[in-house]
Amino acid sequence: MKVLFQELCQSKLGWDEPLSELLYHKWQSWCDELNKVGYIEIPRCYLSNSADGSISYQLHGFCDSSCVCYAAVVYLRVETEVDIRTSLVMSKTRVAPLSQTSIPRLELLSALILARLMAKVMSALQSVIDIDIIKCWTDSITALFWIQGKEKEWKTFVENRVNEIRSLVPVECWSHTPGRDNPADISSRRAKASQLQTSDTWFHGPSWLVCDEGEWPASKSLSQPSDECNQELKLNRGGLSTTSLANTQVNLTYLLDPKRVSRFHKLLRITAYVLRFINHIQRKPYSTGSPTTAEIKAAEIIWTKEAQRDMDIKQLERQLGLFKDENQVIRDDIEEAITPAHLIIGRRLLNLPDGVVREENFDGESGKEAVQRRATYVAKKIQHFWQRWKREYLVDIREFHRPKKGNISTSPVQVGDIASLRDESQLQRGLWSMGKVERLVTGRDGNVRGARVLRVKNGKRNIIDRPLQKLYPLEIRCANTEEDKVKPARGDEGKTETFERTTPKRAAAVIANDRIGQYFEDE
Repeated sequence: MKVLFQELCQSKLGWDEPLSELLYHKWQSWCDELNKVGYIEIPRCYLSNSADGSISYQLHGFCDSSCVCYAAVVYLRVETEVDIRTSLVMSKTRVAPLSQTSIPRLELLSALILARLMAKVMSALQSVIDIDIIKCWTDSITALFWIQGKEKEWKTFVENRVNEIRSLVPVECWSHTPGRDNPADISSRRAKASQLQTSDTWFHGPSWLVCDEGEWPASKSLSQPSDECNQELKLNRGGLSTTSLANTQVNLTYLLDPKRVSRFHKLLRITAYVLRFINHIQRKPYSTGSPTTAEIKAAEIIWTKEAQRDMDIKQLERQLGLFKDENQVIRDDIEEAITPAHLIIGRRLLNLPDGVVREENFDGESGKEAVQRRATYVAKKIQHFWQRWKREYLVDIREFHRPKKGNISTSPVQVGDIASLRDESQLQRGLWSMGKVERLVTGRDGNVRGARVLRVKNGKRNIIDRPLQKLYPLEIRCANTEEDKVKPARGDEGKTETFERTTPKRAAAVIANDRIGQYFEDE
């Protein structure tokens, strides 16, 4: 009836539409078989004349499927001192899904409803009798391997149903039975009522069920999975390991030992082949033949990053002005010299201007879209300029003023220097305030920790304290004279504060001046 109802739903007929000739004959055949159901008798007294002297009670379940439906049936096996009797307790059938489903998956679905039936029957009988043994039988080697294959990782469909089966029935309770001895095959093949009436296998199970356990079907070895089993394995296990390798910080020397390679270029070629294999298993485009220049370059970047993996980039940025490029490789070379052209057009001028001004081709874009795109591009270029200005120019200034070997002072900032004051709230670094260092602030250890700076803001002079990390001295330096060391008294018009603005002298110039002075003293 369930199969016929499914076919009626698939035909999508209306309530008043007549049935097709094929469906009409199936309906008439089912009605004729329905009249014979009244002649079928199912014994329901399982413990009659066996309550005394009974030895054990066992539950045996069988499951099977076809391309149309799948079924499960449960029997109670009562062993007494006199004989062994079996009785039909419960059965269940379901039609196969409309979607294309393989036979092994349908066999697994039949095992699932069998596990549910066993749990339901045990719950109903446990208050009356004690079940000693439960056994579940299936004629599908594939479904049995899925249930017992604990070390395997199956696809979601199989994994979810296997987990439910294991939670209802222990794994060791499942066994294999030949298909000819499986009573669930009768239900899965849509047996008619006339066939069930004369079927002793359906009401009492296979003939060996009333025999001793030694005559039951022997369990088959499941050491090697079939091809149908392997089709349900998670095929992305390799992809998962590759992804974790790419996202997790792994020492590359664990995969490739550089000590086993004599030349660096050979190591790069081997790494390029490894990267090509990774792209192949990830189904990404890859080239064939010898490694290309791009693949060799990618391998070189990987090994460079591996060599720099344990480096403290923040400390190196402060001391040496290093930076990371677009490939996250630590570098010290400057991309290109910063010129005023970067502020004007966002890049340096390489060629002379053309004699004829050509109209810009917007490639189908409207004027508004082109202007917005250009404005976004210029904004990114300006932001990139200020990042380089902070990373390269300011760091170079600090290193320029850092005391060289032999200097007495330990501070890169001296009294009278003109410095740029770093302001974290001001995104436009070119608008940072500037001030003059009035006094150095030393810590308890005697080292210079900060400075008191004279700043003019909004036409008012004020003195603020700033740490050395936020002071960037300019290229010019103010060397105080003797008159500048003595502060003029208030009202003394004859004394004024004077200073001389000079640039730091080169070491060669200082040595030359000393030699000239020594020469005149000798004369």
